[in-house]
Formats: sequence, C-alpha cells, structure tokens
Amino acid sequence: MSLSEPPNRPSFQPGQTLIFVGDHTSPDAPGYLLVIRDVLGRFFPQLNLNLISAGSKGQTPAGLRSQAMMDLLGSSRPDYLVIGVGLADAAREPAVGKLLEAYRKRVEERDNAIDETFGPEHQADYPSGQPISDSGRAPEVQLIRLARFTEDLAATITGLRSLGVNTILMTPALMGNVIEYPLNPVLHAYSKRIRSIGEQEDVPVVDVEKAFRDLFDRAANYKQKAILSGPEGNLNAQGQTLIARTFLGAFGLLPGGASNTGR
Repeated sequence: MSLSEPPNRPSFQPGQTLIFVGDHTSPDAPGYLLVIRDVLGRFFPQLNLNLISAGSKGQTPAGLRSQAMMDLLGSSRPDYLVIGVGLADAAREPAVGKLLEAYRKRVEERDNAIDETFGPEHQADYPSGQPISDSGRAPEVQLIRLARFTEDLAATITGLRSLGVNTILMTPALMGNVIEYPLNPVLHAYSKRIRSIGEQEDVPVVDVEKAFRDLFDRAANYKQKAILSGPEGNLNAQGQTLIARTFLGAFGLLPGGASNTGR
C-alpha cells in the first residue's frame, strides 16, 4: 500500500481545523507546519484549512492524555489532532546512553584509521555504513518506556474520540543525519509501535520515520550524506520540508499529484 494512499485517510473539508502537537513544531517556530500552510495556500486555497501549532519540545502521550489537555481540546474542539510524538520518550530510554557511547567509539576508531591512512587533513564526508537494505536487521534494543508510551497513546486516541476529535498519528523523524545514529534504532522501534496503534485504532499514520530512513538509504547508496538536522539536533529547512512533504503526500495534497480537496 502506497503511503500516499492509506486506506483510512481522511478527506479534509473546507474550513476544518487541525491542531498539530509534538516534535519539530511550536507556535514560535512552526517548522514543517509553515511549509504545509504555504503549499496548501498556494495550490489548494479552496480548502482554507485552519492549521494550528500547539507543539513543544518534549511532548509525550502522557501529557496529551492528561485531564487538562482533554479539557482544552474539548473546549476548542478541533476537527483533527495531529500527534507527532515519540522523540522525547525514545531519548529517555536507558539503552540510549550505551548506544551513544558505542557509536562514539566506532566513529573515533574510524577517524583514527582515516588519519593513519590519509593524514589528519582528510575528512570523510559520507556515512560509513551500508544502506539499510544491505545491512540486515537492526539490532534489538531493550526498551522500558515503550509499553507505557503505547498505553498513553492509545488512551489519548480513546479520549479524543469521546470528544468527537479525530486523530492523525505521525512517526518520529530520524536524527543525526545517518541511519547509524544511536537514537535511530530506538526511534524505529517506537515508529513500529505507532504504526501498530494506528492500525488497531483505525487512524491514519503519516510515516515520517520511513521517509527519513528511505532518504538516508538512498544517500548511502550514492556515498552521499543527507543533512537534515544541525549540530544541536534540530531539524533544518530540508528536514522540516521532508516532514511537510510526507504529510501532504499522505493525504494526496502534493502539487501535481492526486488532490484531496474535500469535493
């Protein structure tokens, strides 16, 4: 099934309100939401969707299912709540520290080998790993927060449904500009769980993680590096645009593609 044609994708109606919560968008820095607004305003003005960012760094399903949040959403009553969480919970997994230390050791050993062979002035500017399709299964990681994350996210969807608010889920973006970055196996596990929740709860899932993974895979095939985030881990314009493109494509709203205008 193509990402652009999920079986349960909504047909947005003119004037509907979508509130976006989670990573990489906030009222002060709309990020990918600004790109979505620009594209819809230019190519699908008849939709006139009201897109609101209520995201913030560190949002989790535990916070979204809180009574305070449910009361707020019950009073504002958006048509859709777009939930893009997972990064904060994944980053707090105890396994991440060990993965990060092992990654730093591998990078240091690689850099030392390059220095010995070519001299310290040489800098390799492409990922050392093989494409994900060639590298076998990702290593299994023991996760202790995933079960609670699953429970909270499912409860959030149930609570929203009781308020008459529809849900759209987004998997998290990968980090570090290479597939081997230590947080990415954890994000992959969280993404798999989000997909499973989407299927069980019959809500659409915008698979951002897959879009990032596929891009890193293609870059590695050509010995290139996809720069989607800066040194501090924040997504740059290219990363934000990839999220926007993935969201728009999931609902047939990419310019030149099959449109979803609510008609």
